[in-house]
Amino acid sequence: MEFDADIVADAAGDDGSLSADEDELFEAEADAGALADSVESARANCATLYEHTNHKGSSLPINTGKSPWIGGPWNDHVSSLKVRPGCVFNAYEHKDFKGNHKGFSGNVPSVGGSWNDKISSYTCTC
Repeated sequence: MEFDADIVADAAGDDGSLSADEDELFEAEADAGALADSVESARANCATLYEHTNHKGSSLPINTGKSPWIGGPWNDHVSSLKVRPGCVFNAYEHKDFKGNHKGFSGNVPSVGGSWNDKISSYTCTC
């Protein structure tokens, strides 16, 4: 969050210090900015992938968007996932959105035998 230097200078006392009320205002604005950043981050997170069933092992947060290849250690290593309410994680068997396709939503403790360790690309929309 940015502050106008002239306003900050005007708010400061003759010795450059802030009153208790002004100090509380700046703290509240900083807290509001941190909360807004946290909300934006949560909105960007579309799903979380897990290495093992029942959301165990390593996890990978997925932002809204698409990836033509899930990348090195995660290629063919997803066994469960959690998808944010209102979002859909679309899994593809091969890179570049090729091969079999399946959409997942909600809490998925197991992607199922036919999808276990098979995901190579994805889209995630909310």
